[in-house]
Amino acid sequence: MLMIEEVTELPRALPLKEWSQREYSQPDGPVIVRKSAHTWTLLENGEILLILGVYEPTFMTVPEVWLLMCHGFNKQLRRNLIYIKSRFGELLDLYPRLEVKVDSNYLAGLKFARHMGFRQIAEVKMNDGRDYIIFEVRRGR
Repeated sequence: MLMIEEVTELPRALPLKEWSQREYSQPDGPVIVRKSAHTWTLLENGEILLILGVYEPTFMTVPEVWLLMCHGFNKQLRRNLIYIKSRFGELLDLYPRLEVKVDSNYLAGLKFARHMGFRQIAEVKMNDGRDYIIFEVRRGR
């Protein structure tokens, strides 16, 4: 059975997929997780499938969603995508507008953002030299 649980810290050993591991291992990866207003895990029988959080850098900026995908998420990918999308409205009840930055080379991440209803609003080059696409989603749209 799938369940979502809010957490205040992550376990030390995370079964992250390759791209998520690369993102989390960046210098600001753990900092963003620690400073997030909310962090949730998607679990099945105690196994972490996905970690999702909302980071609010400043009062005047749009909250940012971040996501870490674990190996178990793909075991029943279709079911998990349907479940996450069905629960996403609850997040928009807390945050009527959200943004997410996705590396422009991460095709699965771009597809996931679109699947969740995010729309592209900008492209930026970050300090790490990588190009990112910024997406946003708003409640009721």
